[in-house]
Amino acid sequence: MIKGYSLNGPFEESFHEYTLAPLLKACSSLGVLQLGKCIHKEVLVVGFEGFSSIRIGVIELYSSCGVMEDAEKVFDEMYQRDVIVWNLMIRGFCKRGDDDMGLCLFTQMRKWSVVSWNIMISCLAQSLRDSEALGLFHDMRDWGFKPDEATVVSVLPICARSGSVDVGKWIHSYEDNVF
Repeated sequence: MIKGYSLNGPFEESFHEYTLAPLLKACSSLGVLQLGKCIHKEVLVVGFEGFSSIRIGVIELYSSCGVMEDAEKVFDEMYQRDVIVWNLMIRGFCKRGDDDMGLCLFTQMRKWSVVSWNIMISCLAQSLRDSEALGLFHDMRDWGFKPDEATVVSVLPICARSGSVDVGKWIHSYEDNVF
């Protein structure tokens, strides 16, 4: 019950799942950690922590607010972790400056998306770990992932800093053919 509000009846379960998840999303977007924690407590009280949309919302809340210990607790309790949850955790650790933990999680993933690669490449580039970021960029292509605009935005400054003319030329020709 949040501030005295309760809904009883046959629609209570779907009400909570479809109302609490967007509320968690809003709290994470706005950085309103305290309200998000109250909603998380409500989730636990009503027993809806098993819904994946709720778990994703809770992890997004904690990771976007930099409370990675709480995000990790929820993450560790999950039996099935999809690429979205992994990406949220990686982004959360990288956002707080723990690139090594982000990279560790990235290497543990069983399935990546272009977003996963972009998060890690961007994180390493921002930390001036250019050779590692370029290595991931090459791995991304080797694994059959096609770079998108976000990839290009992350990799071009690395090329400029490190003098990787060959990669810069490849990106330029790739942009001409794709974008």
